[in-house]
Amino acid sequence: MLSKIRLGIIRETKTPPDPRAPLAPEHCKALLKKYPNLEIYIQPAKYRCFSSNEYTGAGVRLKEELNNCDYLLGVKEVDISHLMYHKTYMFFSHTAKMQAHNRELLRNILIRRITLIDYEYLVDEEGRRLVGFGRFAGIVGAHNGLWVWGKRQGIYEMPRAYELGTYDKLKEFYKDFEMPPVKVIVTGRGRSAKGAMELLDIAGFKKVSPEEFLRIENPTEPIYVQLTKAEIYRHKETGGYDREHFHTHPEEYESTMKDFLASADILVNCLSWEYSMPPLFAKEDVLKPWFRVQVIADVSCDIKGSVPITLRSTTIENPVYGYHPEKEIITRPFSKDVIDIMAVDNLPGELPRDATREFSKDLATHVIPLLIENPNHPIIQRATIAKGGQLTEHFKYLEDFVRGRK
Repeated sequence: MLSKIRLGIIRETKTPPDPRAPLAPEHCKALLKKYPNLEIYIQPAKYRCFSSNEYTGAGVRLKEELNNCDYLLGVKEVDISHLMYHKTYMFFSHTAKMQAHNRELLRNILIRRITLIDYEYLVDEEGRRLVGFGRFAGIVGAHNGLWVWGKRQGIYEMPRAYELGTYDKLKEFYKDFEMPPVKVIVTGRGRSAKGAMELLDIAGFKKVSPEEFLRIENPTEPIYVQLTKAEIYRHKETGGYDREHFHTHPEEYESTMKDFLASADILVNCLSWEYSMPPLFAKEDVLKPWFRVQVIADVSCDIKGSVPITLRSTTIENPVYGYHPEKEIITRPFSKDVIDIMAVDNLPGELPRDATREFSKDLATHVIPLLIENPNHPIIQRATIAKGGQLTEHFKYLEDFVRGRK
């Protein structure tokens, strides 16, 4: 007889609470049907995008205490006070890039001898991510960038994605909305960049080549360009770009974004960034006369990362702040002397049911079966940051970070 495997869907404890969930009811139902030895539990939560009744109707058991579960699944970082000793958690921890605001989280995970599996590092043999909310982060991030532009210029009004409620309604909105001529840069090539371009296509933008983007000074229609790392970075000495060398020695490269930043109105940043990579531009560049970009939708939202003037994240309720280039401070948005920064760190939370269903489908297809059938699979091991009070081999570089030396 197969031993029981118990999954627990935890209540989101980060403030403000996130409405998403790692598994949707329909995928819970399919997993329970496929695996007779599986039990799924869920903590009740008023703000979750799916109701408790939807889960119980799919065979999930409602339970406040989940200490009987083998795996505890969430979305965002778990509040330290809610971490249970000696448990296995799966969530986006935002620790592997040495994010200082989560140093105590990782430290406590080690102290409590928790096994931490991070969704961000669940990748196949080719390094492709198996699960993610990136597509909807890009969709909502690009939409928010256009929303900020309209408010800043005072030329149009549009609803926020969460006010419309579903992606279908967002697409319906753009059928009757005409964007004025505006130039947008999308950086990156992953899920979020594809999502951002998907939204811009729906909004009536024309995609152009990098050469066309620079040549068209005053477009008669809205246009955008996609810039990947190969277009953004050049080796300081050779002037070339080698993907493998770049990811091994990023400090030897520099950004070549100047001409694009001098030609665009909006930057939608979806770049996958590591802490040792050079930023897209220097902080002092925003003071220079050539810097034209007035709105930055920082979908990646790495604090002081690829966008050095992303000084903090924002919320769905208050999505944008103004960055004053001369004073180097955060101030009120939508004025001429600031650059508007949209840096919501849970963008898919604006369309939570759509985003949860897409994430859940991939998780139920590619990951949950491994937890049940082969928990020592390399895919799971590569994504395990901590185990038994120690950092795993791949994440040993975080030791100095945990000790406060970085």
